[in-house]
Amino acid sequence: MKLFPSVIFRDDTSDGERRARSLLEKMPASDGAFAIHSLNLPEHEYKRYSEADFVLVDQRGVLVIEVKGGVVRHHEGEWHFTNGRSQGRTKSEGPHQQAESAVQAVRNMLRRCGVRHMPSVFGWAVVLPFTDWTTDHPEIPVETIIARAGCEEATTFAASIDRAFAYWRKRSEQSGRTIYPIDTQDYLQSLLPEFQYSPAPAKCAEAVWSDVVRLSKRQCQILEGMDRNPRLLVEGGAGTGKTVLANAAARSALGNDSNVCFVIGAPLLAAYLAKGLPGVTVVSADQLQKLPSDAFDVLIVDEGQELVTQQGLAGVGRVLKGGLEQGRWRWFMDPDNQSMCNKVDPDSRRRLQDLATCWTPPHNVRSTREIVKLVQEALGADIGISEIDGRGVKPRVEVKTSDRDALDWAADYIRGKIESGVDPKDIVMLGAPQDLPEIRRCLRWLPDSEAIIVCGIQDIEAMQQRLIITDPMTFRGLERAWTIIVATEAFTRLEHSESYLYVGMTRANAGLAISLGPAGRTWLYNFYSRAAVMTGATK
Repeated sequence: MKLFPSVIFRDDTSDGERRARSLLEKMPASDGAFAIHSLNLPEHEYKRYSEADFVLVDQRGVLVIEVKGGVVRHHEGEWHFTNGRSQGRTKSEGPHQQAESAVQAVRNMLRRCGVRHMPSVFGWAVVLPFTDWTTDHPEIPVETIIARAGCEEATTFAASIDRAFAYWRKRSEQSGRTIYPIDTQDYLQSLLPEFQYSPAPAKCAEAVWSDVVRLSKRQCQILEGMDRNPRLLVEGGAGTGKTVLANAAARSALGNDSNVCFVIGAPLLAAYLAKGLPGVTVVSADQLQKLPSDAFDVLIVDEGQELVTQQGLAGVGRVLKGGLEQGRWRWFMDPDNQSMCNKVDPDSRRRLQDLATCWTPPHNVRSTREIVKLVQEALGADIGISEIDGRGVKPRVEVKTSDRDALDWAADYIRGKIESGVDPKDIVMLGAPQDLPEIRRCLRWLPDSEAIIVCGIQDIEAMQQRLIITDPMTFRGLERAWTIIVATEAFTRLEHSESYLYVGMTRANAGLAISLGPAGRTWLYNFYSRAAVMTGATK
């Protein structure tokens, strides 16, 4: 007979139930017959919560089985039960009364679940696998007692079950009920429904964000402990909190009445941060040459990999009092993966390392463990150890037969998130610059008040409360709860396409989806293969 669950999960399951379970598993049964072990009964007649030891269902009807594995004694109107560990209990109700109350609870459960036809045969049996029952009890029909002799082997147990079913069938016939076979699968779905509920995506993102805030504060505390060092170089992967730390460093320097310059290698990020740093001179790297020489007491550099060249270092040193050798500065960068405009010059990097105290943040404070794992597997990139639980939200990688299908799938994915409660302003959709108009057309069901193509700093105000459509280079340094990347053939042909993918994948806090066209599939597979070789993993 089919038994649910298929294994015993509880260590405290009694020897009597284990024996009854073994007999049920081995006994012959009709098609569709099954038994449920330890069925929870939330609607018991007089107990707040109860369970049935076994509920057996076959075409004949339903039989609730109460198991007593130890000593059973009835004395002066009281029932005494002692288990195999010599632990005793005294009750006013006998095993047959416990079984009958379980029958009523199961009946209520089936009614509540909307079973199409209630069974015409519905009864109970008391199983005493280790006990001889030699004295008849006026309240307990002998046909419903399955004592030790009936539990010797599966065939005798099956015969005892047949006898109990026959007794309850006769009772039903005597009460005038029409006897009919039941649909066992209907009962299985009602008693053991199969379902899967996922947390609401918006609530998952909220929980992830609270983790981001908490862990970012911890990173800032570490940075504060290094404040005595005049020059600090922080090198870390995307999501390790470099921009948050750079922002905190700028605020700290401003509090010391210093003239502070904050240079950022990403124009949109510079415009975004400038709004929250009054009193700090915030410029993008391409505006550095416009600043006066020796004008600043403290220099903060973020996305600094774009300036690690001889020319870049010279430009930064020019505006700082004391230059790079004697001045006070904090430099934050991801030298191995995010450089899109200028290749990091090894000699210039060594110069910075020689001049400064160096620190690599060990933890990723932006993305969930699941996203970090995907980035590491796909690109072999070390972006720190994440302590952020994804709450069941897993990254998606979808392969389509055409770029058109890849775009449509991404649009449908976004529609699903929004319909589930995600705010459009928590979503960014990233693609190749030439694909952005087509991406917007795929999202034409979103009005312009809820979605915008972001091309540069002129869109900084409008993008705050909208779904953003842009390319990874423009979106560097920024982040959103939900990131969707569409890797069309145009995306794969971009210069520094791997850096585009890396930046795109690491913008997400809670959810990441990548939709690939045919060229994108081959392109990503090559990255996976190379990353497997780099890490020594087997693909």
